Amino acid sequence: MLLIALRSSSAINTEIAVMKVNNELKTLDVFNIDVISYLFLPRIINGVVSVVLLSSLFSILALLSGLLFSNLILG
Repeated sequence: MLLIALRSSSAINTEIAVMKVNNELKTLDVFNIDVISYLFLPRIINGVVSVVLLSSLFSILALLSGLLFSNLILG
């Protein structure tokens, strides 16, 4: 899951950097929109949810494949 975090964080950093260069963050401040709750909080929640769901999916698949192969090999 570390790979997911590393891959996602670099994309998020790039997106925020481009927004800063294009002065989009200042525009959000002008319209009194909280940058933390509008930009960062949804991305953090999305990362946590996706890591939990992917971990659950991989665990279930590992258990099911272990059950299948043990039944095929051991009878």
